[in-house]
Amino acid sequence: MKKYKHVFFDFDNTLWDFTTNSKESLKEIFNMYQFAPYFADFEDFYSKYEKNNNELWLEYRDGNISKETLSFRRFASVLEDAGFPDSHFVSGKISSDYLTITTTKTKIIDDAYEVLNYLKTKYKIHIITDGFFEVQVVKLRASKLSSFVSNFITAEEVGILKPNKKLFDYALKETEATAEESIMVGDSYENDIVGAYNAGIDQIFLNQNNQIIGNIKPTYTVSKLIEIKNIL
Repeated sequence: MKKYKHVFFDFDNTLWDFTTNSKESLKEIFNMYQFAPYFADFEDFYSKYEKNNNELWLEYRDGNISKETLSFRRFASVLEDAGFPDSHFVSGKISSDYLTITTTKTKIIDDAYEVLNYLKTKYKIHIITDGFFEVQVVKLRASKLSSFVSNFITAEEVGILKPNKKLFDYALKETEATAEESIMVGDSYENDIVGAYNAGIDQIFLNQNNQIIGNIKPTYTVSKLIEIKNIL
């Protein structure tokens, strides 16, 4: 086995449980702003929000919209379609409240602490995330993960998003690592695995939901974080 020195992690849904934490935050927003009369129930709102948000992130990743447009439109479009009054005027405040609430959520992926404790004595641990800088750093501290991490690299700071090879090249330079001595752990096949592969970095694919993979086979695949201890 290669002798790795650096382990790069994705953050959302690899270490920090974005799906659970975001859904809890959206439920608070749903109740705070009294969305109930405009949707069949919370799940109706949530499914529409998720579809819209995912589409907007694809546009953002392709460079077609700004961070500000994404943050605003992910609520504005859904609320406008639902007939929510003054949706255009309140969506900015709603988005701000949502981001603030998410930073208070601290659920992490199962076994994250155990795995990081295991790795920290053997490797330098870094994070590469596409999430917004001001939100991600607060989430990292609130969830008590910051002590494990040597470098926290956000795509927003660099101006390049995954899976662009340049982001991974930047991360290697920033951490004084080489591709040969590094490995990337992530839950997104396209963004984390393909991106790292194109930069010459080995990968551990955290495939928690039986995602279908493409032509590039990950170096390793696990279904739970704890399985990383069998690899590293």
